[in-house]
Amino acid sequence: MDTIYTLHHFACSGGTVLSRIIGGIDRAVVLSEIHPDRHLPQVFNPIFQFRKSYGLDTPEDQAAFDNVFVEEIRAIQNICKRENRVLFVRDHYHRDIIVNRRSESRLTEVLLPHFNIKRIYTFRDPLEVWTSMKLKNWLEGASVDEFLDLQVKALDEFKGDLNLNYHDACVRPGKFKRAVFDYAGMSEAEGDFGGPMDDRQHYTGQSGRFGKEMAPRPTRWGALSDGDILAFANSPVYAELCQRTGLKLIPDRDIPPRVQRLLNA
Repeated sequence: MDTIYTLHHFACSGGTVLSRIIGGIDRAVVLSEIHPDRHLPQVFNPIFQFRKSYGLDTPEDQAAFDNVFVEEIRAIQNICKRENRVLFVRDHYHRDIIVNRRSESRLTEVLLPHFNIKRIYTFRDPLEVWTSMKLKNWLEGASVDEFLDLQVKALDEFKGDLNLNYHDACVRPGKFKRAVFDYAGMSEAEGDFGGPMDDRQHYTGQSGRFGKEMAPRPTRWGALSDGDILAFANSPVYAELCQRTGLKLIPDRDIPPRVQRLLNA
């Protein structure tokens, strides 16, 4: 079976940064924010129009639509093979795990019987992910505990795959790119990304960061309630995540006086 590389991460975890770095690799083709159920706006897509407006499809119809999706990806993969390109497909993991509370990626589920799937998972400090998702009202009613449990489950799910760190990508994009080269069997001569985001990079979907800036974004403490901060600070699950990924716990950070007072109370 042909090999396809799939990209997975929670929303606000650096997916756009990752897509743009990979998009700077000359041989890479990046399809970003793809979902078999076609939830995202696709105004010229007949399946999207039908499902959004009528919703008449049964589980049996879903299987038929999945087959259409597989054939679309297969057609693109065949062109990539002909042109000696490597296909990367970024899924919409947020919809599956946060919105629909699924246990796995629909993209993986649908494509796995037809392709050799090699997955790449990007991790970002859950405190920063929670803050950004809260600002965007994307948490879908999840509590801090539920959210952190999902983070642990994702780390377990992708344990045998290539795991990348958003913070490393921003600070050392060259190292980040080399990991992708090695995983996809490419050489560094096949890409020229060296730092700032620029117009050489090709990718689709851009729900996150714009512009050329690559530096890590600071934690936006003002968006967090006292309850949020204490929930993270006192969570054994967050402590486990920090230990597993090399992050520092909240009390060890350079934090504003309000947070410091709260933690020391």
